[in-house]
Order: sequence, then C-alpha cells, then structure tokens
Amino acid sequence: VARNPINANRQRKKGVVTDLDASGGFANDLTQTNMQDLLQGFFFADLRPKGEELVTAVDVDTTNPDEYEVASTTGFQVNDIIQGQNFTNEENNTVNVVTAIVSDTSVEVVDGVLVDEVSPPATAQIVVVGHEAVSGDLDVVVSGTLPVIFSNGTLDFTTLGLIPGEWIFVGGDGASEDFVNAANN
Repeated sequence: VARNPINANRQRKKGVVTDLDASGGFANDLTQTNMQDLLQGFFFADLRPKGEELVTAVDVDTTNPDEYEVASTTGFQVNDIIQGQNFTNEENNTVNVVTAIVSDTSVEVVDGVLVDEVSPPATAQIVVVGHEAVSGDLDVVVSGTLPVIFSNGTLDFTTLGLIPGEWIFVGGDGASEDFVNAANN
C-alpha cells in the first residue's frame, strides 16, 4: 500500500508490501545437449542414455572405412545413429550411422566423413541418438483402438533398450522414410 506521510504520531512511514508475484525466466536454444540437465528436472526422471563412450582415436585410412576407436563398444549396434561430440576437428562432431562393430574397441561408420584425429580431447565421445531401420520395414496396425508400430522382420524393438513411456520418432521427409502403407503417413 502507499506510504502515509501524515499520521497520528507524525513519523515518516513507508508503504507495506501487501501482494507480491515473484517470477523469472530465461531464454535458451534447445539443442541435443544443452538442455538435458534442465529437462530432467521438468520431467522428474533421469535421462537413460543408450550408448555413450569416450573416443581414444579417429582412424581414417584408404583401405578401411572410417572408425571411432573407443574403450568399449557395449551399447552400440549396427544402424545406430551416433553423434560425435567435443572433437578438435569439426568433421568428427557429426551425426553418423554405424555400419559395423569391427571389434570390442572399434565402431565403423560411413566412409569418407571423418578426419584422422590420433589424440582427441579427453572429453571427445560418441553418443547413440537414434536407430535407423531398413527402408520399408516399419508399419502401423490398429490394435483395438490404439495404433501399434511394428517391424516387418528386420528391426527388433527389444534390442533398442526402450522403456515404457519413452518417446520415439519414426519417419522423415524422404520417400524412403515413409511407412509401407501410405495411409499411415
């Protein structure tokens, strides 16, 4: 309320706070990594990464496809979509599709996209950010009243580490990324 400079005891009086709405905000771009800690608080759950491994080297030569050298390939499988992070060479900070698990310490990706990096920074890593199904493999069937996404045989959803309630994105802009039944697109 407003102050009352003239009162019975002839003292100066300040106003009194009778209602206060506290608010705040901030602006931030939503990217693959910058909001992960914050969003865990909003969704009341920890993120459960599918595969995340520090990279010891990036191997590019003329006889073999490009490879990320890692301590362990646990959590990675063929057709996983991975993202390189924190590399010195920007070409290695890219999204790739795993074409083969060469050994317990080597993940092979599409040839011609990486640059040799013998000693990457200690924080350089590859992270699984998705999985690519074979073109024409996925479709939708209505089971009761709910739609169900199923595989025509190539993709086994149980190998992806999905948990109940986890969001997935299926499809894309290209014709090869459509469902088999065009009505489901």
